[in-house]
Amino acid sequence: MWNDIELLTNDDTGSGNLSVGSREEHGTALYQVDLLAKISSEKAFVQKANDENQCTYRNLVIEKDSSNEAIEKADVNTAKKGTGSCAFSKWEPDSSRKGMTVKSVIDSEIIKGAKKFQLIDNLLFVLDTEMKNLVVYSLPAMEILYSLEVSSISSLVQTGISTDTIYLLEGICKNDPSLSEDSVSVLALRCLTEALPENRLSRLLHKHRFAEAESFAIQFGLDVELVYKVKSNDILEKLALSSPDTSEQTEWQKLVNEAKENLHKIQDDEFVMNYCLEAQWITYETTQEMLNYAKTRLLKKEDKTVLVYSDGLKEDNQNMEEVCQLRTLVNNLRELITLHRKYNCKLALSDFEKEDTTTIVFRMFDKVLAPELIPSIFQKFIRVYMHEHDLQEEELLLLYIELIFDAVLKIMYAAVVPWSAAVEQLVKQHLEMDHPKVKLLQESYKLMEMKKLLRGYGIREVNLLNKEIMRVVRYILKQDVPSSLEDALKVAEAYMLPKDEIYSLRIIDLIDREQGEDCVLLLKSLPPAEAKKTAERVIIWARLALQEEPDTSNEDKAWRLSVAKTSVDILKILCNIHKDNLQKKDEWEETLKQFKTVASLQENFEVFLSFEDYSNSSLVAELREQHIKAHQVAQAKHKPRRPAEPRAAKEQRLSAESKLHRQALTLQVSRQELEAELTLRALSDGDVEAALRKCRDLFKYHCNADTGQFLFLMCQKLCHMLASGVPMTVPVGLNLPSEIHDLACQAATICSPDFLLDALELCKYTLMAVELSRQCQMDDCGILMKTSFGTHKDPYEEWSYCDFFSEDGIVLESQMVLPVIYELISSLVPLAENNRYPLDSTSLPYCFTSEGDSLILPIIDSISALLQNLQESSQWELALKFVVGSFGTCLQHSMSSFMNASLSEKVFNCRLVDLDLALGYCTLLPQKEVFENLWKLTDKAWQNYDKILISFQPVFRQHFLTKKDLIKALVKNIDMDTSVILEYCSTFQLDADAALQLFIETLLHNTNASQSQEDVSTGSTKQQRSKLLAKALEMVPLLTSTKDLVISLSGILHKLDPYDYEMIEVVLKVIERADEKITNININQALSLLKHLKSYRRISPPVDLEHQYMLEHVITLPSAAQTRLPFHLIFFGTAQSFWKILSTELSEESFPTLLLVSKLMKFSLDTLYVSTAKHVFEKKLKPKLLQLTHGKSSTMINKEIAKITQTIESYLLSIVNPEWAVAIAISLAQDVPEGSFKMSSLKFCLYLAERWLQNIPSQDETREKAEALLKKLHIQYRRSGTEAVLIAHKLNTAEYLRVIGKPVHLIVSLYEHPSINQRIQNSSGKDYPDIHTAAKEIAEVNEINLEKVWDMLLEKWLCPSAKPGEMLRMHQLTFAHRTRALQCLLYLADKETIESLFKKSIEEVKSYLKCITFLASFEALNIPITYELFCNSPKEGMIKGLWKNHSHESMAVKLVTELCLEYKIYDLQLWNGLLQKLLGFNMIPYLRKVLTAISSIYPLWQNFLGSCDPQIILQQLEEHMNTGQLAAFSHQIRSLVLKNIIDKKEFGILAKTKYFPVLKSHMINTNNITELVNYLADELSLNDASVFITEYYKHCGKPIPPGTTPCETLKVNLAQVTGF
Repeated sequence: MWNDIELLTNDDTGSGNLSVGSREEHGTALYQVDLLAKISSEKAFVQKANDENQCTYRNLVIEKDSSNEAIEKADVNTAKKGTGSCAFSKWEPDSSRKGMTVKSVIDSEIIKGAKKFQLIDNLLFVLDTEMKNLVVYSLPAMEILYSLEVSSISSLVQTGISTDTIYLLEGICKNDPSLSEDSVSVLALRCLTEALPENRLSRLLHKHRFAEAESFAIQFGLDVELVYKVKSNDILEKLALSSPDTSEQTEWQKLVNEAKENLHKIQDDEFVMNYCLEAQWITYETTQEMLNYAKTRLLKKEDKTVLVYSDGLKEDNQNMEEVCQLRTLVNNLRELITLHRKYNCKLALSDFEKEDTTTIVFRMFDKVLAPELIPSIFQKFIRVYMHEHDLQEEELLLLYIELIFDAVLKIMYAAVVPWSAAVEQLVKQHLEMDHPKVKLLQESYKLMEMKKLLRGYGIREVNLLNKEIMRVVRYILKQDVPSSLEDALKVAEAYMLPKDEIYSLRIIDLIDREQGEDCVLLLKSLPPAEAKKTAERVIIWARLALQEEPDTSNEDKAWRLSVAKTSVDILKILCNIHKDNLQKKDEWEETLKQFKTVASLQENFEVFLSFEDYSNSSLVAELREQHIKAHQVAQAKHKPRRPAEPRAAKEQRLSAESKLHRQALTLQVSRQELEAELTLRALSDGDVEAALRKCRDLFKYHCNADTGQFLFLMCQKLCHMLASGVPMTVPVGLNLPSEIHDLACQAATICSPDFLLDALELCKYTLMAVELSRQCQMDDCGILMKTSFGTHKDPYEEWSYCDFFSEDGIVLESQMVLPVIYELISSLVPLAENNRYPLDSTSLPYCFTSEGDSLILPIIDSISALLQNLQESSQWELALKFVVGSFGTCLQHSMSSFMNASLSEKVFNCRLVDLDLALGYCTLLPQKEVFENLWKLTDKAWQNYDKILISFQPVFRQHFLTKKDLIKALVKNIDMDTSVILEYCSTFQLDADAALQLFIETLLHNTNASQSQEDVSTGSTKQQRSKLLAKALEMVPLLTSTKDLVISLSGILHKLDPYDYEMIEVVLKVIERADEKITNININQALSLLKHLKSYRRISPPVDLEHQYMLEHVITLPSAAQTRLPFHLIFFGTAQSFWKILSTELSEESFPTLLLVSKLMKFSLDTLYVSTAKHVFEKKLKPKLLQLTHGKSSTMINKEIAKITQTIESYLLSIVNPEWAVAIAISLAQDVPEGSFKMSSLKFCLYLAERWLQNIPSQDETREKAEALLKKLHIQYRRSGTEAVLIAHKLNTAEYLRVIGKPVHLIVSLYEHPSINQRIQNSSGKDYPDIHTAAKEIAEVNEINLEKVWDMLLEKWLCPSAKPGEMLRMHQLTFAHRTRALQCLLYLADKETIESLFKKSIEEVKSYLKCITFLASFEALNIPITYELFCNSPKEGMIKGLWKNHSHESMAVKLVTELCLEYKIYDLQLWNGLLQKLLGFNMIPYLRKVLTAISSIYPLWQNFLGSCDPQIILQQLEEHMNTGQLAAFSHQIRSLVLKNIIDKKEFGILAKTKYFPVLKSHMINTNNITELVNYLADELSLNDASVFITEYYKHCGKPIPPGTTPCETLKVNLAQVTGF
């Protein structure tokens, strides 16, 4: 069926000889893929098994830790939730996928499409039918280490012997579409072996594949020069086989050229020199050429060896050199023998010649197979060698360690990133060591991690400049993978970049992607400090980004909107961060308003400008103007034209107005301002109805002074428009004069005092206009509509009892009357052209006119014309009213213009009784006469004012208020006599109480202001304050009422410098002297607080709250703030402000004073005790505890710790609330480092918790809470105590710390500590931990009976239970127990003790141990047998009986084997079965041991070999028995196997295998080739037979001439055999 079978050698590079070789392979591991054989046929089929339900593997259990019991009991939950990493699953067929599927017991798929698997150590090899890959997983993490593409028809070959190689059988299809999916034409057998780059390089060199080796070495960073050296040596070997014949000159010349080219690549000059000297060149010319080349290389070296080697090139010294070389060789060989025999160090001669005594010591260390063997080998061999060669032991060991670290560093530098698992493990092991070069390792490790990280992003360069670093960071963030931010932060940390810069770049990137919510989430996740810096960076970027001129694209608009909206969210977070810093908060809130405006304009109104343009007032005003015009256009467009449209038009108008209002609000224009502007526009457009409607809305919804001012303006404009005849649209039925009057009244109602007089004047004349308009109206019957003026009276009373004036007036013409009256109004109350000053009036009666100017003349014509019209129309009542009003206005204007204000004030203040008369005189007399008479009276009173040192004229002639203000000048002098002030007040009838109060206030103010920057504690200042206090106290009794003084001083007290205790004391004592009960200040409490504060000197600078208080009250922070506490924040402030200040002052020294202050101010004492305890702990105790953890213990430190601890405990014991006391004690204890002090801290917590529990009534709800807390504390105390014991004994490893909550388990683990075995092996070694003491202390802390644990351990170790959970008593000891006990005794006790104990020799005791060991095995097989019966029974019969009944059990097979070996039972049939069973049970390691033991029993081997596959035996010999002492035994077995094949003439078994050349070589060496020649000639070909005969005769020294044909070769052989 198969046309071609080809045996192939290993293919190390995985390329293979088939088309399937160039497969893709992935992963972090490196595997060697070898193609072993291929079998081809034109057509073949691989069919599935007949049984569709057949399972390749019925059950798979991957287990670790202690899950065995759970799996055996099929306890799924335990297996699933066990402490170790485990999986409980089974393999089931999947017909749809033609493969196997691994399923868990709860029917969830783990690996889909798994066709077949094989488990090696912690690696799971899975053949995947879905992806057509061979995948290697690591267990238990199931991490994919390696993936190799395979053909669609593949299978893993199950092997029973190999444990480190996976065999893969592949079916390869030709590219023939007519063939079915399952058809194959080639079968390929491959093997997969995990490989290191160094091993693969060695194999490539071994196979002389130098080109591949060179590229491979470069790829994996290996020693490329090694490739060149090996290649050079290979060239030498080829040259040695070359002939100097001219016919082969081309070939060997090519080799020489190749050698030259190769030597140029080698940097090792010594190698090149030796190479040129020692090589056997073909010709003299070539030799001379190569020696010259070596000489040239040597001359380039600038060292002393040049002359030596150049002399060696001379022919005359050649003989001497050869003698020296021979002598050196003899010495080296002797040294080699000594090394091997005496020091157990086997080296090759070539290696030895490169070494010296120091490096030989290093090689001895290198050859130690395991670290635990180093002490014994060092003591036995290495130390002896060092002493004999006078080597410094300590220095050499340190140098070796140094070299190890150097080697690790070199490996790290040379290893390809990412590192292999071996390199990773090697580096991590050395990172844990204590050596100065560990820092270099750490740096290199970090560099590797950075390389690995950057390579993940396709970046291979690590040495980056600053600009490149930021470019790399931006590139990583742009990838937008889940780990981008984390990786960017790692890069930033490695190159010492600030984190906030990375966060800001990440947020900017998210903004560019319009992921604003992610920005906010990221910012909220950061610490406040990082968030603040990041947010500020982003806002600065946002300003600059939005400052760029926008384009019209939708992408740019969307991006700008994303920037603005996200910035708003970020600014909200920033304002919240700065909530305690009001200045910063205000700044950021202002920025927030700007960004809100920008975002709103962009989102709602499609307004996109540069950022600064949004703050341009003219541009914003223009923008608003555009929107208003657009609104007006829209209004005009949607104005209703038909009766059916009003509702729709109104809805559109309201919608447009709503949008306009939102836009105005965005531009920070209030609704009131917008409505006012729209009203003015409506009026300018002549739409009176809209203007009046908006005015009514403003009065209704915005009733304030600004609206009053606007209504006043509207009223003026309407009057001006009516006077000027401006066209306007007035709805039918609208009484415009009445509306104007209503506007004026509304304006007067709500306007500010500055407009009140003008508004009232406007009301008066607009009312006149209303009355005139009424006389222009007629009812439906043509009768004049008359109305009475003033109040409405009872018509009956008016007609019956009063005189009634009646007139027959003519209806006035509105077009004649109204323009005139409104023109008059416009003149009387003109529009103000400029800004008005406070209390300034524009109406005629109240405005001031300069001399020569007159405002009356322009209105005379209007008054005259209107009066004439009224007279002509017989409107006498109106005319009289108009004349009176007009005259009053003109008179009032004249009086205000010609009456001097200073004169009127002096007259009004002269005598109170003459005020009314003076007013009359002043209005009637000329100005000149009035002044002359007044001065005559006042000139006589000057002498009354000399005594107060004020000249008469200024005092008298000034205003009354000015006289009052003069008191301020008097009281500025602290020495001013109080009686003078009282007399002054009496003379000018001023308030004496007010003057005295002003004096006191001025004294306080001036003194405080003059000394605010001085040191208030100086003597002069204190003296002046005492004088001030005496002066103030002197004036208090002179007051008739102290109520106003106390109120004023209370206000002054709040404004004083809070650090000026002296001035505060003065104010308080003055208030105390006034003895008024109206203030809420507790004077005694305040004075007591001052007393405490004076005695205290602060220890910390002012806090932010103090700076904020001084800023709000506009007080400069004085120097006293550094030593004094602020009185106001403590006395008037809240408890929160009190604790903010006092929290920084807490210490042992300050505590007594602060306690007194807290008691006085009735603040929580518990809070004080808690805060002080925390402070003392953090500032004093914790640093000293950290010193202890770093090994800086001393008696002084311990005493200080004890003292501070006692202080803190006193604070905690003083807390009234027991729950608080427990909570704070626990909180402090958590920060205490593990150790003895933590135990004492937790013990004190237990005491407080027990005290709290005792004080809680039994029915109280909190009792359960206290009990739970006490229970937790007990647990924590035990855990902490246990950890302290581990720390004290240096046993605090991760393994033990994990189980401190399980003390019994921990004690058991400690008794299994590796140091116990080390102590037994080397009792004089390093300091081992005292396991017994540690166990006792742990038991004591956890209240455990240690003796019970000891008993349990003895039963566990000496008496393993037959069943899980079953404990045996000592009198139930089995042979297994006795065996263990006796083994322990032999291990622990010396020979004399054992012999005295047993009364027997040590050999007899060991014989007894051997017997009971066998009996223990019988016991395990449930075979009852006594010691006596075992000793007395015939062993062969007992063995055969055991074999007959129990050969199906692996344990029994092993027992039979051991018995046969012990008692030398070599029955061939029995041994044949034994060896077959051992092989069948896959007990390969044990089988090797057995085969070694029976190596000298040849009959057993002849029988065994006859029933085994010779190829498998040869393979096992090659893989496992080719080194050491087993090599000789391996040779014997190989000879037996080959002899067996020859005897049976079964040459075909090894044909086409790699062992066929071994068979041929064996037959040649044994001169037995006839049968094989016949087989080759008959079964294979004459050529094969001819080649074999040629090799044989060449071996015999009788070579067959070249060119002999195969037939002739066979004839020669036949002649030799037959003798013819």
